[in-house]
Amino acid sequence: MAGVVAALSVVSDLARGHPPGEAMRACLLATELARRAGLDERRQGEVYYGTLMRFAGCAATSHEIAAVFGGDDIVVRARGDLIDPAEPGEALEFLAGLGVDAARLQALGGPAGIGRLKAEGARADCEVGADLTARLGLPDAVRRAVLDSFERFDGHGVPAGRAGAEVAEASRFAAVGYAAVMFGAVGGGDVAARTVARWSGRAPDPEIAAVFADAPGELLAVCSPDGLWAAVVDAEPWPRRTFRDEAVAACWRGWWALTGRAGLYLGRPPGTGRQPRTSRWCRVRPRSPCSPTQFGAARSGALHSLPLLFRLFRIPWGGRLGRGNDDREREGIRRDEVAGLDFGPVR
Repeated sequence: MAGVVAALSVVSDLARGHPPGEAMRACLLATELARRAGLDERRQGEVYYGTLMRFAGCAATSHEIAAVFGGDDIVVRARGDLIDPAEPGEALEFLAGLGVDAARLQALGGPAGIGRLKAEGARADCEVGADLTARLGLPDAVRRAVLDSFERFDGHGVPAGRAGAEVAEASRFAAVGYAAVMFGAVGGGDVAARTVARWSGRAPDPEIAAVFADAPGELLAVCSPDGLWAAVVDAEPWPRRTFRDEAVAACWRGWWALTGRAGLYLGRPPGTGRQPRTSRWCRVRPRSPCSPTQFGAARSGALHSLPLLFRLFRIPWGGRLGRGNDDREREGIRRDEVAGLDFGPVR
């Protein structure tokens, strides 16, 4: 399961306007922080999957964000992640950079109206991502972590305004992992260390931020391996998770829909109604029971699609899925055999 979820995380990176592989690097860092903080392997696994899946639902509100904030939801997410929205000066500068002037701000209901839009959008994004964790059969702690993706340690997050230990543990580790990796990519290790220290106690948990502060350079090196995808798969804590056969059809139909609807839409011009109904791919149902051969074919076809997604976005691909060397064949089942299977429409 880890290899598929890791590849899936690349779509959420691109939907947020971040470098492909950021979620995987944040996963490596957050999991190492959990190990150094003394969490057992079960809780480390919750951090591992909670970090990879943290922004899995972030394409759910792309259409609405584009409509409200100037037509390019990717720019909104990419710039917004680099500020502390609880600081009024930073928030106003961010809105001004998007072209939101005083008249537009008043039309949106002022700061209170912006706050409501943010809370509603965060709730929708998180619910879509949490629904996907359930369909993957991940622990409830991972689902709770995804629901808390936009909560903050200081209680100024959304949608519920949870604070301190009320925020899911896996989500608190993921927050430090993403902040460190994101600012490390922008300005290097020194910028990452200074930003995590400055944000400590606000968005990130100060105890977890302190673990990062003990060895920032060493930890950033851990999350920057040569073969990123393979390193993430190898780093999965025990017990390592696999797909249950009864969940395969729904899971793979969700994956096909994601690559077709959430992945390909990134190439469309801004403001053209991107992904207005993303959550539809989370509500899939098997049309009928599938035989073991069909399950194998479904797995094969979905695995075959992963390198195609990487090629589509010109992402360096350092690993090989399946047992064959030929991209046309995975696990001994050809792609044309998958094409004849009917798993029903996405509803």
